Amino acid sequence: MITHLLFICTGNKERSPTAEAMFQSHSRYEAKSCGISDDAPVQLSRDLLEWADIVFAMQDMHKKAILRLTPKAADKVRVLQVPDIYEYQDQVLVEVLQDELRSHGIAVEDNGPEGKCRCGGRVVVASDGEATCQECGAVYGRDVVHPQRDRNSLPCDYWNGSGDNQEMQLETDVERRGWG
Repeated sequence: MITHLLFICTGNKERSPTAEAMFQSHSRYEAKSCGISDDAPVQLSRDLLEWADIVFAMQDMHKKAILRLTPKAADKVRVLQVPDIYEYQDQVLVEVLQDELRSHGIAVEDNGPEGKCRCGGRVVVASDGEATCQECGAVYGRDVVHPQRDRNSLPCDYWNGSGDNQEMQLETDVERRGWG
């Protein structure tokens, strides 16, 4: 199921279009952006608010504008607290948005839950839900390590020793990255 995300800032020129672009071709989210000012290329509308499952306002003033237009949208509005100091696609803006979105349970990485292994390899998810590093073979999932693999044979630095500490570290990283 695709979740519709709507990002709202003032002019729809920097923050919200950057957030929208971060979800381009994402497998779990579809994103749109708009602005509250009269000169915004895409202006806030009731139709956009109805389309959205989750609405992200960059600041409190944007939330107020949303609620003036459609008070019933209150339950789906989240404020990111991203100030208007960035340019479109600014790398710092992208990082701030990623952090803010993660705090609201939204993973920007289209990892389904693919992502990067600690060894630097790409982690991909099979249809059965098991996530595996294509580089070192580390397996992420309910069992953390596939029971049929010998963890000591994995070159990934998660397994550069023996004992429970490596498994605990992997479980911690799996939770932190939203893979578990």
